[in-house]
Amino acid sequence: MKKPLICILAVSTLGLAGCAREDSRLAAYPPAAAQEVEALEDAVTTEQPEPTPSPTPTQRSQLAGSATEFPISAEPTKDPAYLTPLPVEMPEAAAHLPAEIDLKLPWEGTYRISNGYGYESRSWTHQTIGNEASANDFFALDVAMPIGVELLAPADGVILTSQDRTDLDSYGKYMVIDHGHGIHSVYAHMDELRWEVEQGEPRIEVRQGQLIGTSGTTGTRVPHLHFALHKNSRISHSGADVGGLAVVPEPISGYYGIRAGHELTSDNVKLEE
Repeated sequence: MKKPLICILAVSTLGLAGCAREDSRLAAYPPAAAQEVEALEDAVTTEQPEPTPSPTPTQRSQLAGSATEFPISAEPTKDPAYLTPLPVEMPEAAAHLPAEIDLKLPWEGTYRISNGYGYESRSWTHQTIGNEASANDFFALDVAMPIGVELLAPADGVILTSQDRTDLDSYGKYMVIDHGHGIHSVYAHMDELRWEVEQGEPRIEVRQGQLIGTSGTTGTRVPHLHFALHKNSRISHSGADVGGLAVVPEPISGYYGIRAGHELTSDNVKLEE
């Protein structure tokens, strides 16, 4: 007789507990009001869009597939109407080339751009912008050229660094030239460096068209020249050109709106020394 009594008491207790919960809810909201509350809660969870996270300065998704609109020329052009604009997402992280600098392509002859600006580039290196801890290469160019092509200074300047960085990063043999007005030009993956310079010592002045070294494949598997301009950057303790603004290198030898696939003919002329 004891066991049936226990079962009856348990069932009764559960029933009372269930009723207590139901009564408590109905006490707070009448039936119609409770349904309205549930409907509002469902609407909040199902209809309200999730907030879009603000991209960080170096976030790939913000730069690749950029919303920036600009005119595109399928063929190389020297029409100023195709001047590449600064990225509307981060205009404060980029700059245009000062009019005082007459910039020429750092080679003689014609070579193809294999990888262009960060708007279209699939290379992480070309996505970097607004990062004080790295080279801001958003407007860098990769130029397809074999090992040993003579590289020429694109404008007058002073060499800030010229060193082999192969053991430090993927830039390989690397050079930075200061052209004044805060503008540095950067060359990576070189095969030969004409001088070795660290933190501006020894002081080496170069003129536009002067031989500075040769193209190569150091720090990378495919021979090419990585060329970029930075503004107000700094030379770090390791010799890298970091921080500052990513600079649109236009016009360069008269070209604007440079894209991957364009074949550019330089008007630079090697100086006889």
